[in-house]
Amino acid sequence: SPSPGGVRTILSITSSAVSQGTRVSIRLDGPPAASFFTHDPLGWAADREMLVLKGVANYPQGEVRAGTPELSRIRLGYHPGDELRLVFELGKEGAAIRDVQLSGAELDLLIQ
Repeated sequence: SPSPGGVRTILSITSSAVSQGTRVSIRLDGPPAASFFTHDPLGWAADREMLVLKGVANYPQGEVRAGTPELSRIRLGYHPGDELRLVFELGKEGAAIRDVQLSGAELDLLIQ
């Protein structure tokens, strides 16, 4: 089923080192509704956090390597219930997704 807001495709996932930490930008094929994603800090796993996107059918396969001090890589996997899970493997102790902003057709995350 289509996602809230009708987003079906992740066009790109990029990461870059910025002065505050690591910025991750997820470009979508349209502006999603706020209910399109949920952030799960995975309290049981100190070195991982997860973003769950609803209704996305097309996305980069496998993983996205970041290689910054805060983020090693992002693994993508599809799960029943029309969920795409992005698992962020954090690079250092105490690193976490501190901010998620929705701006037009882009999700921007700050990892510190």
